[in-house]
Amino acid sequence: MSKVRAVNGFMIRRFVRDNKKGIIIVYKIDNTFFTQSKYYDVDEEKLDKIKEKLKDYTSTNKEAEELCRTIPLMTIINAVEEIIFDY
Repeated sequence: MSKVRAVNGFMIRRFVRDNKKGIIIVYKIDNTFFTQSKYYDVDEEKLDKIKEKLKDYTSTNKEAEELCRTIPLMTIINAVEEIIFDY
């Protein structure tokens, strides 16, 4: 593993709160919690697209040996929100 610190892992958890279903995306750096995002009303189709995009982006970051070759967290979150909110 290189010394580059970028989001290179994730975990998605489902939850129900006040009869609303949602997901929490936990972003990780080297298998350690970094930050998280919470979204409501995410259907299975969107969830599959999110997982695919996150796998692609985090694998790119895992392989990066220079910071300039990584995908920033804001770009990752923006891509997730484009899927969820249909931008």
